[in-house]
Amino acid sequence: MAKIYPGEKGFKVKMTVTDEAGAVVDLTGGTVVFDFYTPEGAKITKTAALDTPASGICSYTTTDITDFLAVGEYKVQPKITLSSGSIFYGTTQKLEINALGS
Repeated sequence: MAKIYPGEKGFKVKMTVTDEAGAVVDLTGGTVVFDFYTPEGAKITKTAALDTPASGICSYTTTDITDFLAVGEYKVQPKITLSSGSIFYGTTQKLEINALGS
């Protein structure tokens, strides 16, 4: 992934949702939100787009310069609500926001 800087918008956070066994989760008919945890531990929740639902691929494209202002490592965890109503959390991933000039 390219370097991401505070206040930057228009970059895409994309992931393939898998279960605990590593199998791809079919998101067809469901919804996904990404819970972003800042370096300070605050939670930011954003609705994800279902890019290729049957393959578990979803994403969030930043639209606001205030989405990621803190420099450091964010954790991203997808919260999935399946069409059956079942809710579970996907594998947490990391997202690095770099200091300007780095």
